[in-house]
Amino acid sequence: MVLYAVHDALVKPMPAGMTTPSLADSWSEAKDHLSYTFTLRRNVKFHDGSPLTAEDVKFSFERYKGASATLLKEKVKDAQIVNPTQVRFVLKQPWPDFMLFYGTTASGAGWIVPKHYVDKVGEDGFKKPPIGPGPYKVVAFTPGVELVLEAFEQYWRKPPSVKRLVMRSMVE
Repeated sequence: MVLYAVHDALVKPMPAGMTTPSLADSWSEAKDHLSYTFTLRRNVKFHDGSPLTAEDVKFSFERYKGASATLLKEKVKDAQIVNPTQVRFVLKQPWPDFMLFYGTTASGAGWIVPKHYVDKVGEDGFKKPPIGPGPYKVVAFTPGVELVLEAFEQYWRKPPSVKRLVMRSMVE
Protein backbone atom coordinates (compact mmCIF):
# COMPACT_ATOMS: atom_id res chain seq x y z
CA MET A 1 0.00 0.00 0.00
CA VAL A 2 2.91 2.36 0.64
CA LEU A 3 4.07 1.86 -2.97
CA TYR A 4 0.69 3.07 -4.24
CA ALA A 5 0.85 6.09 -1.91
CA VAL A 6 4.41 7.30 -2.57
CA HIS A 7 5.21 5.92 -6.01
CA ASP A 8 3.49 5.46 -9.34
CA ALA A 9 4.02 3.21 -12.35
CA LEU A 10 3.80 3.61 -16.10
CA VAL A 11 0.77 1.34 -16.08
CA LYS A 12 -0.79 -0.48 -13.16
CA PRO A 13 -3.79 -2.54 -12.12
CA MET A 14 -6.75 -0.30 -11.38
CA PRO A 15 -10.52 -0.83 -11.43
CA ALA A 16 -10.52 -0.05 -15.19
CA GLY A 17 -8.26 -3.05 -15.95
CA MET A 18 -5.03 -4.92 -15.29
CA THR A 19 -2.90 -2.49 -17.31
CA THR A 20 -4.40 0.95 -16.84
CA PRO A 21 -2.48 4.02 -18.06
CA SER A 22 -0.85 5.92 -15.25
CA LEU A 23 2.50 7.70 -15.75
CA ALA A 24 2.34 6.58 -19.38
CA ASP A 25 -0.75 7.93 -21.08
CA SER A 26 -0.29 5.49 -23.97
CA TRP A 27 1.86 2.66 -25.25
CA SER A 28 2.12 0.55 -28.37
CA GLU A 29 3.48 -2.85 -29.25
CA ALA A 30 5.51 -3.15 -32.46
CA LYS A 31 3.99 -5.22 -35.27
CA ASP A 32 6.86 -7.69 -34.96
CA HIS A 33 6.13 -7.95 -31.19
CA LEU A 34 9.75 -7.11 -30.39
CA SER A 35 9.26 -3.76 -28.68
CA TYR A 36 6.88 -1.69 -26.57
CA THR A 37 7.00 2.10 -26.73
CA PHE A 38 5.55 4.12 -23.86
CA THR A 39 4.62 7.79 -24.14
CA LEU A 40 4.88 9.55 -20.79
CA ARG A 41 2.14 11.74 -19.43
CA ARG A 42 3.15 15.41 -19.52
CA ASN A 43 3.46 17.52 -16.36
CA VAL A 44 4.16 14.61 -14.00
CA LYS A 45 6.40 15.72 -11.14
CA PHE A 46 8.31 13.97 -8.41
CA HIS A 47 7.83 15.15 -4.81
CA ASP A 48 10.86 17.46 -5.15
CA GLY A 49 9.18 19.25 -8.09
CA SER A 50 11.43 17.77 -10.80
CA PRO A 51 9.77 16.40 -13.95
CA LEU A 52 9.49 12.69 -14.71
CA THR A 53 11.41 11.79 -17.90
CA ALA A 54 12.24 8.77 -20.03
CA GLU A 55 15.65 8.74 -18.33
CA ASP A 56 13.91 7.99 -15.00
CA VAL A 57 12.00 5.11 -16.62
CA LYS A 58 15.15 3.57 -18.10
CA PHE A 59 17.04 4.04 -14.82
CA SER A 60 14.21 2.46 -12.79
CA PHE A 61 14.11 -0.57 -15.08
CA GLU A 62 17.88 -1.06 -14.92
CA ARG A 63 17.82 -0.58 -11.12
CA TYR A 64 15.04 -3.16 -10.59
CA LYS A 65 16.15 -6.15 -8.51
CA GLY A 66 12.77 -7.64 -7.53
CA ALA A 67 11.38 -11.14 -7.85
CA SER A 68 11.12 -11.02 -11.66
CA ALA A 69 14.45 -9.28 -12.31
CA THR A 70 16.18 -12.34 -13.73
CA LEU A 71 13.29 -13.13 -16.06
CA LEU A 72 12.95 -9.52 -17.25
CA LYS A 73 16.70 -9.22 -17.89
CA GLU A 74 16.66 -12.51 -19.83
CA LYS A 75 13.76 -11.37 -22.04
CA VAL A 76 14.40 -7.62 -22.45
CA LYS A 77 17.34 -6.71 -24.66
CA ASP A 78 17.35 -2.96 -23.94
CA ALA A 79 15.45 0.00 -22.54
CA GLN A 80 15.96 2.90 -24.95
CA ILE A 81 15.25 6.59 -24.53
CA VAL A 82 13.46 7.66 -27.72
CA ASN A 83 13.08 11.27 -26.53
CA PRO A 84 12.45 12.89 -23.11
CA THR A 85 8.82 11.70 -23.11
CA GLN A 86 9.14 8.28 -24.77
CA VAL A 87 10.91 5.09 -23.80
CA ARG A 88 11.08 1.83 -25.73
CA PHE A 89 11.65 -1.65 -24.34
CA VAL A 90 13.25 -3.91 -26.93
CA LEU A 91 12.75 -7.63 -26.43
CA LYS A 92 15.11 -10.43 -27.45
CA GLN A 93 12.17 -12.36 -28.90
CA PRO A 94 8.39 -11.92 -28.85
CA TRP A 95 7.13 -12.26 -25.27
CA PRO A 96 3.35 -12.06 -24.85
CA ASP A 97 3.72 -11.75 -21.06
CA PHE A 98 5.84 -8.57 -21.11
CA MET A 99 3.01 -6.30 -19.97
CA LEU A 100 2.01 -8.79 -17.28
CA PHE A 101 5.51 -8.75 -15.78
CA TYR A 102 6.35 -5.10 -16.37
CA GLY A 103 2.98 -3.43 -16.01
CA THR A 104 1.38 -5.12 -13.01
CA THR A 105 2.17 -5.86 -9.40
CA ALA A 106 3.37 -9.32 -10.51
CA SER A 107 6.86 -7.79 -10.40
CA GLY A 108 6.70 -4.12 -9.43
CA ALA A 109 9.24 -3.42 -12.19
CA GLY A 110 7.19 -0.56 -13.65
CA TRP A 111 7.36 1.68 -10.55
CA ILE A 112 9.39 4.79 -11.41
CA VAL A 113 11.96 6.49 -9.17
CA PRO A 114 13.86 9.74 -9.84
CA LYS A 115 17.33 9.02 -11.24
CA HIS A 116 18.73 12.41 -10.19
CA TYR A 117 17.66 11.88 -6.56
CA VAL A 118 18.99 8.32 -6.25
CA ASP A 119 22.27 9.44 -7.88
CA LYS A 120 22.50 12.31 -5.38
CA VAL A 121 21.64 10.48 -2.12
CA GLY A 122 22.53 6.87 -2.98
CA GLU A 123 20.48 3.74 -2.38
CA ASP A 124 20.57 4.03 1.41
CA GLY A 125 19.70 7.72 1.30
CA PHE A 126 16.77 6.97 -1.01
CA LYS A 127 15.19 4.84 1.72
CA LYS A 128 15.07 7.81 4.14
CA PRO A 129 13.00 9.38 2.77
CA PRO A 130 12.12 8.09 -0.68
CA ILE A 131 10.49 10.44 -3.16
CA GLY A 132 8.27 9.46 -6.03
CA PRO A 133 5.53 10.79 -8.29
CA GLY A 134 2.69 9.34 -6.19
CA PRO A 135 -0.22 11.02 -4.41
CA TYR A 136 1.54 11.20 -1.02
CA LYS A 137 5.02 12.27 0.08
CA VAL A 138 6.91 10.96 3.10
CA VAL A 139 7.28 13.57 5.84
CA ALA A 140 8.44 11.36 8.72
CA PHE A 141 9.51 7.76 9.16
CA THR A 142 10.45 5.95 12.34
CA PRO A 143 11.19 2.31 11.38
CA GLY A 144 8.99 -0.13 13.24
CA VAL A 145 6.93 2.71 14.76
CA GLU A 146 5.24 4.95 12.21
CA LEU A 147 5.21 6.41 8.72
CA VAL A 148 3.68 9.86 8.17
CA LEU A 149 2.57 10.87 4.66
CA GLU A 150 1.10 14.14 3.39
CA ALA A 151 -0.90 14.75 0.21
CA PHE A 152 1.23 15.81 -2.75
CA GLU A 153 -0.65 18.79 -4.12
CA GLN A 154 1.13 18.60 -7.51
CA TYR A 155 0.05 14.98 -8.09
CA TRP A 156 -0.83 14.58 -11.78
CA ARG A 157 -4.24 13.16 -11.00
CA LYS A 158 -6.53 14.93 -8.58
CA PRO A 159 -4.62 15.58 -5.31
CA PRO A 160 -5.88 13.39 -2.46
CA SER A 161 -8.70 14.76 -0.32
CA VAL A 162 -7.22 13.06 2.78
CA LYS A 163 -4.31 15.40 3.52
CA ARG A 164 -2.36 13.35 6.10
CA LEU A 165 -1.90 9.62 6.63
CA VAL A 166 -0.25 8.16 9.71
CA MET A 167 0.59 4.45 9.53
CA ARG A 168 1.60 2.96 12.86
CA SER A 169 2.93 -0.47 13.73
CA MET A 170 0.81 -2.22 16.30
CA VAL A 171 2.22 -5.02 18.39
CA GLU A 172 -0.09 -7.90 19.21
